[in-house]
Amino acid sequence: MPDGPGRVRLPGFGAATWRAVAILREGGGDPAAARWAAAVAHEPAADLGAAAPAFLRDLPPPGALAAPARRLLAADAERQDLRDALLRAGPAAAAARARGHEAAAAAVERDCARIEGWIAELDRRAAARWDEGLRLAADAPRPVRPAAP
Repeated sequence: MPDGPGRVRLPGFGAATWRAVAILREGGGDPAAARWAAAVAHEPAADLGAAAPAFLRDLPPPGALAAPARRLLAADAERQDLRDALLRAGPAAAAARARGHEAAAAAVERDCARIEGWIAELDRRAAARWDEGLRLAADAPRPVRPAAP
């Protein structure tokens, strides 16, 4: 769908958001995991608006978990950008090679290897951020839903 009215924007709707959605869909289980999952899914779920499934509507405000959740979502968005670059670079290298531009193809392939390394590092950081969020959620006070007007 092109940019414009009605476009659903899902910034940071990557692996961490899907992991949070899965936890919330299953009912949350561990209270700390449910609080952390709600904090991570809060903004992406709000982007869905009325299209959000019932279990993602009216998530409690993330409170103290908002900043760590945003850092995780930002890392997810960065990973998505790098993955997109990697997916675009593969065909570019093949096209360069098919046209006899070996040096250009080799340069793109070196860039791809660097990108794969950056993605692996982002994955390590995301895992550490998820674990840190769980620890913070275990210590965080339970969020309070705003009172209905």
